[in-house]
Amino acid sequence: MNNLKKQILSVAVATSTVLSCVPVSMAAIPADVQGTRYEEPVQILSALNIMVGDENGAYRLDDTIIRSEVAKMAIHALGLEDAAESSKGQTMFDDVSAEHWANGYINLAVSQGIIEGDGDGNFRPNAPISYAEAMTIMVRATGYTVSAEENGGYPHGYMKTGTSNGLAKNVQGSYSDKISRGNVAYLTTNALESKLMEQTGFGSDGKYEITEKTLLKDKLKVTKDTGRITAIENTSLTGSSSLAKGQIKIDNKTYETAYNMNNLLGYNVTYYVKNEGKNDESVILAMPIQNQNNDLTISSELFSKLTTKNGNTAIEYFKDENTSKTNTAEISSDATLIYNGKYQAMDKNLIDLTDKSGNITLLDSNKNGKYDIVFVKNYENIVVDSVSSTGKIVDKYSQKVLKLDDTVDFRITKGLEEISVSDLAEYDVLSVAASLDKELYEVEVTNKTVEGKVTGKDSKGVLINGTKYKVAANYTDSIDIGSEGVFYLDIDGKIAALDGSTTLSSNYAYLMKAYYTKNTEKASFKLFTKDGKEVTLDANNKIKFNGKSNVKALDVVNSLNTSEDVTASQLVTYSTNADNKITAINTAVDNSESGAVNTDKFTKNYDLTNAKFSKTLSKVGNVRVDDNTVIFDITENTDDYAIRNIAMFEDGQTYNASVYDMSENYTAKVMVVTNSQINAAADSSIAVVKDIVKATNNDDEQTDMLVALVDGKEVSIYAESENILVNGDRKLQEGDIIQYKTNSKGEIVSIRLLLDITAKNNEFTLNPTDKLEIVYGKVTKKFSNSVNVSVNNSNTVNYTIPAETPVYSVDTTKSKNPITVAEISDIQNFDSDENNRIFIKIYDDIVSEIVIVK
Repeated sequence: MNNLKKQILSVAVATSTVLSCVPVSMAAIPADVQGTRYEEPVQILSALNIMVGDENGAYRLDDTIIRSEVAKMAIHALGLEDAAESSKGQTMFDDVSAEHWANGYINLAVSQGIIEGDGDGNFRPNAPISYAEAMTIMVRATGYTVSAEENGGYPHGYMKTGTSNGLAKNVQGSYSDKISRGNVAYLTTNALESKLMEQTGFGSDGKYEITEKTLLKDKLKVTKDTGRITAIENTSLTGSSSLAKGQIKIDNKTYETAYNMNNLLGYNVTYYVKNEGKNDESVILAMPIQNQNNDLTISSELFSKLTTKNGNTAIEYFKDENTSKTNTAEISSDATLIYNGKYQAMDKNLIDLTDKSGNITLLDSNKNGKYDIVFVKNYENIVVDSVSSTGKIVDKYSQKVLKLDDTVDFRITKGLEEISVSDLAEYDVLSVAASLDKELYEVEVTNKTVEGKVTGKDSKGVLINGTKYKVAANYTDSIDIGSEGVFYLDIDGKIAALDGSTTLSSNYAYLMKAYYTKNTEKASFKLFTKDGKEVTLDANNKIKFNGKSNVKALDVVNSLNTSEDVTASQLVTYSTNADNKITAINTAVDNSESGAVNTDKFTKNYDLTNAKFSKTLSKVGNVRVDDNTVIFDITENTDDYAIRNIAMFEDGQTYNASVYDMSENYTAKVMVVTNSQINAAADSSIAVVKDIVKATNNDDEQTDMLVALVDGKEVSIYAESENILVNGDRKLQEGDIIQYKTNSKGEIVSIRLLLDITAKNNEFTLNPTDKLEIVYGKVTKKFSNSVNVSVNNSNTVNYTIPAETPVYSVDTTKSKNPITVAEISDIQNFDSDENNRIFIKIYDDIVSEIVIVK
């Protein structure tokens, strides 16, 4: 059998409540749409490719929508998207360039007579559209222009005509309001099913008639119907299924599907069929019909027992975990059972979830008060220990093997994403639902964790970080008060695994000083903690040192000092008691020569020298870093110590670093970096220098202060010393452009000079790092969102300018306010009299800042 490659919805059943809701199909509804009144229109328009989310998949339904977007939606609703592509080119509007993303849609919409410009030669493509304007577009798209004009024209005639045709149904707002994206979704969906008006007579016999045609059926070739999904690829409501993957049966007709609709088996649905030609029909959307499906999902945690009601089998269940009151759900005497994805003869043992994990969904599809379909999902946990190339997954605790290969049907999902066997990693928790014949497996994967120590325990679970967690049946090892580490949770939020190897080195600090005060007989340790705080902590008289108990604190101090009062600064781990006194200190086992991994002890794995950081690989040298890696930024000046994350590393730069507690996949848990303040980061904002003034800093030390424009506003920033804000043997000058790096006090410790204003006539390109590019040259042609630039009269290059790009102006011809914030519209073509040029900062291939220089 072939693997099931279509994506499905992972049904995550909360253990704290009973769910009673119609399932969503895997035309996945974005988070900002779920639960809103816009679910249905958004699903329809998304399936028809008329309305799509932004780059993050969000629909932002309460936001306004712009004219060009509504023009595009109208063209798609008319089935003319292919024609829009061929309509790209010169427009009649001054503000719509040939490169504008909506150029073809606007040209075609204008030629179709469904939208117009503003009468002044502009289209205003980015202007928010009003309700009346959007209604006018849809009235025209459905052919009612003549009727609307007879009713008074724009705006009231169009509003009246559209409203009478049902276009305003569920649309909220006044005709003069800027219409929201959600309301446009309703307006467009209504237009799809509105009867079209067409001209049936011409010349002196010209007349218009309302037809039985619609945009949906006759322009988009999509029919809407209702029915019941009676079979899917692995099962049917009456037994086995002969359907291929990607097929469903609605009533008695088989269809191909645009996405996986298996979770709608048994539901009465409204469905949309795309007709591509004879014998070429596919369901592009199926939605449960409101008020024609009554369903109830009961988790195993809320399952009480099987009982009877009116002579029929029934399920007694708790409404939530905080009540002892039960409800009863009656199952029809002829109910259908679908167990782990396949039809089975009704068997009470299969629907009894006592001491099992999973959930039951009951569906009443005929609205008679009894549930006629019972969907049982009963799963067992597997914690991944290893995965072979042949699809064998070994459980970490039982050593049982689950084999997922071409001999069985299986689907692995992580959230809403389908993944493959090769994507699985150690400690992934798999909740496996297997059909009785072991031919179909649905596997839901989680890697959610909680890190901490068990501080309480009772018969219902354990307390970690103040939260109660139950223990899953698969985890049979003992979890006691004091158990510590990373706890892995299954899809029900229960503890399914524990990695205790992390507990030996969880509280990191950089040891700055260890000393003993004789007159008080007190040992003290000055630490820079992983929270970025410098603290001095006293120790108990005897503490645990490198695993050995009852070591005199004085002896620990002597062990950590190379000579009297000279401490060997290094990374340590430590523990404190309730009085915040140190009770234990560990120094790292030194495996830096071999690089050996030791998951049982606090270990230094590598000392890296001049190791290059690769952003693509997320590696410093051969060691991986991730968002969880704790990075100690240790400089010569202790005041500048800082805790950082992966963002501190600059692609292509080299670093000296010590690596601690590296995992088997070469990911560092901790790094100590000792040379990080050499260069400003490539993605740092530029500073356009206005002045360098002498100043006294917060420590009453004389230094220089930078006055500059940064991120669109004027700032004043101290330099760490007087020799930093310089260009060779002189101070920076007004108009110079730099990047800078600051220490933990916010003082500038280094700069990168990007433009010397005294050489403003010298054009150049510069690549200070792999990701940073500087272009300084002449603008040969300006467009609405891009410029053509030539450097030293060489080949011209076009640079796209994002709308949010900060722009500054340096005008050396002015004696007053020569350095100002500017706008993109201030950019001009090169003029020999003006002697103007443009400075462009490009980071990661995107224009990020611009300076106009004269």
